[in-house]
Amino acid sequence: MRLAARLTNRLAVRHPRAGLALAGRLGAWASPAFGPRLRPSPETIRALFGDLPPRALAQLRREATSSALRNEAIQAVFDAHGLEPLLPLLTVDPGPLFRLLGEGRPVVVVAWHLGPRRSLMATLRKLEVDALVAGGKARARR
Repeated sequence: MRLAARLTNRLAVRHPRAGLALAGRLGAWASPAFGPRLRPSPETIRALFGDLPPRALAQLRREATSSALRNEAIQAVFDAHGLEPLLPLLTVDPGPLFRLLGEGRPVVVVAWHLGPRRSLMATLRKLEVDALVAGGKARARR
């Protein structure tokens, strides 16, 4: 998976739309080859969704791998160029957020892992919403 990530990250830094598309397709196509190196692992997916038929479990594994590679590519673009190259790639329905903001309510959005944070920051920026996005450093498990 590291080679796939390096290739798609390099392409994404130069051509974000093409790199993210390739990361998604490559992740879905190569998912079975990555096996236990996947996060979440096939065992974790089976433990959480064991009642699903094998075909659905395989689809879930492909989607997880695809998402992981796209998230790495998004991070590579962000590290190299910031949010700007990601903004044209977003499609957003601002209705619910704007309704809450129009009511004068504070809006708190919580992401349970780091992956969505970059997308959240880019979305708020595209919508021109003033926001503070807070987060700490991720720690590797030992």
